[in-house]
Amino acid sequence: MTGTLAGYCFVELADQTSADRCLHKLNGKPLPGSNPPKKFKLNYATYGKKPDAGQEYSIFVGDLSSEVDDFHLYDYFVKKYPSCRGGKVVTDTSGNSRGFGFVRFSDEAEQKKALEECQNSKGLGGKPIRISIAVPKRYVPSC
Repeated sequence: MTGTLAGYCFVELADQTSADRCLHKLNGKPLPGSNPPKKFKLNYATYGKKPDAGQEYSIFVGDLSSEVDDFHLYDYFVKKYPSCRGGKVVTDTSGNSRGFGFVRFSDEAEQKKALEECQNSKGLGGKPIRISIAVPKRYVPSC
């Protein structure tokens, strides 16, 4: 209404597979032509297009090299564990990796298998990774 850019948009894709692939490949990548540089921040729209995720099982992945992004993290695990639903590298306010992230699985057996098989494994960035079960943050009310 004001004529200024909203800073976001909605994109409708042909099917869920295309939407998943787009989200995994582009999220966190540099936004072309942005000055100052910005990165894509992609999410599923809230109007119900994302399938029900059901129960999810997460792992913490530490000692990530700075070049590892969300897609690299996801791609590394989904090749071995088909129930992998996504990877998220934690970044600072400037968008730089903090050296750790989280990977979600829909199958608890595959989560446990990843914990056993991938500890100190190589091939995801330049150094061996450290993994453990992800412990959700607990809400602590302020006094």
